[in-house]
Amino acid sequence: IIVAQKCVCMDYMKKNIEINIEKNIERAKEIIKIVQRKLMHEDSAVMEVFDLLKPVAVANDILLESDGNNLFFNAENLIDCYKEHKLQDLERRYMHILLHGILGHFTEREGYMHKDIIDVVFDFQIENIMRLLNKTKTCNLDNCRVMYEKIKNNKGLISAETISKIHQDEHGLW
Repeated sequence: IIVAQKCVCMDYMKKNIEINIEKNIERAKEIIKIVQRKLMHEDSAVMEVFDLLKPVAVANDILLESDGNNLFFNAENLIDCYKEHKLQDLERRYMHILLHGILGHFTEREGYMHKDIIDVVFDFQIENIMRLLNKTKTCNLDNCRVMYEKIKNNKGLISAETISKIHQDEHGLW
């Protein structure tokens, strides 16, 4: 009888966990819609692009990432960010992803041998556009500029540590 009760209890707990996960995924998708509506309000030209990225919940420790076809998100991280009143950060992150897509970075990257370097160039482009769009909270733009100048002028090698300081998104998903 005790074993049967433990099994019933375990099944109940497992179902509750699954229900909570599903609820969090739905909450996260609603947050994505809020971000989309806010961005659409600011610039209606991006409306058509939203439908191109299918939201996909993942267990990876990410916030928002994309491969050009899907918008990957970790529901818990997204909800936590939203709860911390960081809607502007979510908007900026989403716009960053959209701009990579609009500029063709998801597919263009394949033609380059040194993907870490082209990733820096792509992020440099995005950061400059974000600044022009008045999304002024730039992450590592000064580092991007220094790296871009080194690449442009062929002055020395760039360390993996320096490259890792610049990226705010996971280009490896492309």
